[in-house]
Amino acid sequence: LRDEQSARYEALRDENISLREMARLAESDEGVTVPVLSSFSSSPYGTFRIGGGVAEGLQEGNVVLTPGGFVLGSITSVSQRSATVEAFFAPGKELEMRVAGVPFVAKGRGGGNARGEVPRDAKLSVGNVVTIPAFGDRPTGVIGKIESASSSAYASLFIRLPRNLDSLTHVYVLPF
Repeated sequence: LRDEQSARYEALRDENISLREMARLAESDEGVTVPVLSSFSSSPYGTFRIGGGVAEGLQEGNVVLTPGGFVLGSITSVSQRSATVEAFFAPGKELEMRVAGVPFVAKGRGGGNARGEVPRDAKLSVGNVVTIPAFGDRPTGVIGKIESASSSAYASLFIRLPRNLDSLTHVYVLPF
């Protein structure tokens, strides 16, 4: 019984933290908070379902954010009460990004990870925030690792979302 109560407390605390982060987003943006219906791990295609649809004013192309404000993806199909979101880091998906003023193209690797190449002499470091210019330079990830060979003019950036995607219970949807 004590283990069950402890686990329930932890789950409620995590949900409370997530919803507080969403409330901060709502203060600065006009959007809607909706529950996540399916996890990333249940789809090999980099998609997931959310519990909001036409009835909540959602439509194809809306941008989906984590509770902390990082861009996850966009709505690709919508029904009356649910929608499908394609993650920007879906396997094979290419997206123009920017880090510390350096533009580059990243290719999704799935699971909240992407990879891109920048000139080797770019002054970057692990932890730098990566943004998407097409969505108002909103943050979409952080540099998790940088690899560079002395024989190459480029450095490889390994980008990740700073949140465990399978732990998401709610997301924030913006009209874009």
